[in-house]
Amino acid sequence: MQDDGNLVLLHGQDLARPYWSVASDAIANYVGQRAQAGPYYAEMQTDGNLVLYNGSDPAHRGGPYWATKTSQAAARFTLDMQDDGNLVLYRLGAAEAKTPLWDSKTWWAGLQVGSGAQVLNTNQWIGTDTYLISRDGRYAVYLQGDGNLVVFPTHPTSPAIPDLARPLWSIASDPTDQYVGTATPGGRYYAQMQDDGNFVLYNGSDPGHRGTPYWASGTARNQKGEFSFGIENTGGLMVCQGSGALSDSAVIRRVYPYRSWMGSLGAHFANRPLHQLVIPGTHDSGTYGLDPGKGFSRDSSAFGDFLDPTGNTTLAWGRSQDRDILTQLRSGIRFLDLRVENRPHPHPIQPHGGPHPDDRPWQHRIHIVHSLYGPNVAEVLVPVEQFLSNHRKEVVVLYFSTNVNRSMDPPAWQGFADYVTALFGNRLAPASLGTAVTLDILWSRGHQVVVIWEDPATATTHGFWPKDAVLDKFWYSNDDPSLAGLKSNLETSLRAKSNTKLSLTACAIGATTKLIEAGQFPNIDSSQLGHPKSLHEVAVQVTPAAMHWVQTDWNKLPLNIVTSDFYQIGNEVDLAITRNILT
Repeated sequence: MQDDGNLVLLHGQDLARPYWSVASDAIANYVGQRAQAGPYYAEMQTDGNLVLYNGSDPAHRGGPYWATKTSQAAARFTLDMQDDGNLVLYRLGAAEAKTPLWDSKTWWAGLQVGSGAQVLNTNQWIGTDTYLISRDGRYAVYLQGDGNLVVFPTHPTSPAIPDLARPLWSIASDPTDQYVGTATPGGRYYAQMQDDGNFVLYNGSDPGHRGTPYWASGTARNQKGEFSFGIENTGGLMVCQGSGALSDSAVIRRVYPYRSWMGSLGAHFANRPLHQLVIPGTHDSGTYGLDPGKGFSRDSSAFGDFLDPTGNTTLAWGRSQDRDILTQLRSGIRFLDLRVENRPHPHPIQPHGGPHPDDRPWQHRIHIVHSLYGPNVAEVLVPVEQFLSNHRKEVVVLYFSTNVNRSMDPPAWQGFADYVTALFGNRLAPASLGTAVTLDILWSRGHQVVVIWEDPATATTHGFWPKDAVLDKFWYSNDDPSLAGLKSNLETSLRAKSNTKLSLTACAIGATTKLIEAGQFPNIDSSQLGHPKSLHEVAVQVTPAAMHWVQTDWNKLPLNIVTSDFYQIGNEVDLAITRNILT
């Protein structure tokens, strides 16, 4: 009871940490006028009403100015300051049974966690200027006064305190796809591990004064339960099933700085040879933009009689990704598999007759291809250059290949190589550095792009990395493919992996005649993968299964570049980052 007449609830006896007062509740329970000058007192009356009065004591009573408004027949009552931070007025019955009549609705106050804790369990929360510490004491996640959630290393001389001069990453500098709103400028903020499994940042001072959410971990479940949130020894964030310490076996999701993971977390692996890093990639990365309106490409004969006039079947079996290149990079993908082909002029005959001279720049002639034509290479590569200019420590491997022989003649390769060289400039890492080059070396020289090139002639003249000399591709091919066959094939290849070359492990199953027939004619034919009607339906089975193998069965195998179809179905990027840090 303050000397200004305000009844205030505090965290412990800390006058600097109030969490509720009658002043904040005055509208609902205002019953009179508080005198400008005291004294004041509070009385738990025999009628069950808790009342604040002007006056020094009941014998010198003035007018009431706040009450719980719980007046009733005379009985026994008790006012309890509960361990959860809730102030509750009870009516006492037989055998001391309690019937609640009023409460301050501050049940959440006892769930607030202070700085230095390792975990937030279900319904626990932190306010601004509060941090959690990793188990090994190397990292801290800190909710700043501006609402930004930031990861710091701990101070070298005070490992229980974040080193605020050395931020590693934050949700503002590296937003994820779980951004759900806007932090109100100049507002108050808090973060809570909810009982639905979602870790959420809110506008508002506390769960009792909740505003709108502005970021979430994206881990909400359909049922309430016990969950935990904290920062790992890797510098990433983690949401787990169950309460208590974080556990790899109970992880629901890891949250890393996907846009900048190489630079932000590279202290763990920047001195490792490139051929030993685990690099997350996408298979047929540019197929998100395949367009039947651009016509069939030269490799479309692979689909034989299944080509239809609209190209819809071809599109369903040609598209391996549905997110554009910039989204892939922002999600943490660092290897792009780009199949290219020189697309003929869309208007080969001039209006007045005769062939149309094709004087378009090569970057507009050459397109992404997978049975259909997709975006031209400028539409794919310019976003890569823009991304790298904003993230100077991220390194991307670009693999250019063709699906059929002679779909790119020497002039096309030459013109395309000139364009790539001009676009990326000094960002290009020369092949002379070799596959044992480290991120540290690449950073020191300003190199951010490794180009693996199928055409040996232009690879040599432009300093690109010749495919046959630097890359082993592990790809499963079977007309009636199965998950077991994919796993066995890739495991055999990984065990025989070169110790010096880069290796590409394609965790994907491509279109085959058997799969297409099973999907098109389910009453006539079937496959070991059922009756899929698209590569997406295949990936729904394959991608999660393959990522499970990466996490468990393959945790000792020498993975390097890993690709998948519709990568977002699995957790490829999380697994790659975690393995790089912990290996």
